Amino acid sequence: MNKILLDLDVLTVAFWKGDKKEIALKFLNRIKNQELILITPYSLIELVNLWNDKILSNKINDFYVLYSSKIISKIEVAELLSKNRIDEKKIIYNLESLGIKDEDSVLVLICSIFNMEYLVTFNRKHLKNNKDKINGVLNKYGLKTIKIVEPNEV
Repeated sequence: MNKILLDLDVLTVAFWKGDKKEIALKFLNRIKNQELILITPYSLIELVNLWNDKILSNKINDFYVLYSSKIISKIEVAELLSKNRIDEKKIIYNLESLGIKDEDSVLVLICSIFNMEYLVTFNRKHLKNNKDKINGVLNKYGLKTIKIVEPNEV
């Protein structure tokens, strides 16, 4: 079964608005039906909790908590980075120099070091359209490359 990291934008489209709402909802049902293994870094939950729209924030938070097979703590991330002598600051800096946002760079790194099959997102601008450049950075540092896909590509 495929392990995935689900970007916030898919949940935002499913629970709020977007022209791809039906695609997003169908994908979330696959997670609910346990066709995929959802792994969620705590940093995503932490980010959502800062949003002003508490209704949307709570829906997304609830989904992550209810349907994640594992929620990765900050301590787990730090321990794995340390154990493997990975300099996350250099990697994130390299990704940001390509125009990848900080929070997206963190997702890329976590997806790679925790050996997830897919980073699922609707984000074309920062992620999907830059997947070759992103994987070039991961490769440069000896990390596992990742597949960045939209929900209908899994």
